[in-house]
Amino acid sequence: METIEPLKPFKLSKQDILLALRHYPLLSLAVPMAGMLSPAWRLVGDKRPVSFYEAVDFARRYDEAHPREEGSHAFFFVSSEGAIGYCAEGLEFLCNWFFFPMEPGPERDALVKQTNEIYEKLEAAEKAAKEAPKAPAPAASQKRFCKYCGAPLKNPDAKFCPNCGEQL
Repeated sequence: METIEPLKPFKLSKQDILLALRHYPLLSLAVPMAGMLSPAWRLVGDKRPVSFYEAVDFARRYDEAHPREEGSHAFFFVSSEGAIGYCAEGLEFLCNWFFFPMEPGPERDALVKQTNEIYEKLEAAEKAAKEAPKAPAPAASQKRFCKYCGAPLKNPDAKFCPNCGEQL
């Protein structure tokens, strides 16, 4: 009988861990991580400003239109500055970039302010929904039964039991 040796402990460097955390199978997973590194981006083709919520929406639509193939080595890459690219061959140096971090300035500041306002509205709506009183279940969903024979009453306002005829 063959014996199997236990795995030897190994250590990963901080650089190895950071590198591994920058590879994502879906764009919708890469965008939130990039959002921690950059508050806004420019779309690579037309250099149009893109807010965090626009990037999330773009990622959702992209992932739906381009499902990941089983066994694919492709991944989305997030640079240390927050740029997001797609590596079809599984190699970082062959990356097709989607978003570059937006340069500081009034245009980015306005976009970040708009994003923060949206976030605050969503947070307030979520808080209000949690604090709203729960409505009682409608009376129609509460079944009534005959107190004499136990038959269910289809009409909750019935004066007589349709099964035994007793007055309710």
